[in-house]
Amino acid sequence: MVISNSYSVRSAQPEDVPGIAMLFAAYRQFYGLPSDNAQLVEFLHARMHAGDAHILLAVEKSVPVAFTQLYPGWCSLALARYFILYDLYVDQAHRRKGLGAQLLTAAAHWARGQGADRLELATGVNNKAAQALYRQLGWQRDHEYYYFNLPLVR
Repeated sequence: MVISNSYSVRSAQPEDVPGIAMLFAAYRQFYGLPSDNAQLVEFLHARMHAGDAHILLAVEKSVPVAFTQLYPGWCSLALARYFILYDLYVDQAHRRKGLGAQLLTAAAHWARGQGADRLELATGVNNKAAQALYRQLGWQRDHEYYYFNLPLVR
């Protein structure tokens, strides 16, 4: 999928992992988390090898500049597959060029092709820019359910 003369969006391949790891490190730092490159590479290879995640990349001249990662889930109530759009990151030098929107659109297209009935995501309550983008692209805030989590590791 071409999004401009200099950018394209495609599914990540194992050989893309070193470039994704660099973006992933910046993404984790954005959230105030440490980033060990070897650990990130191992995590990404494990997800790809197990097939339990799908990563879409925005690339410029074959260099990854943005990514989104989706994890599969199943809904017992809808008897359907869905995907959690867990990660979305655009390198700071490539922001404000529509790459986030293009990745979100590509993710929806890919998930439909997998037979999913929806995408879900969570974002920080203070991340107003992301919330505006999601609304602009047709995402709806859930007002029917509260989501809770139980930390198991401290």
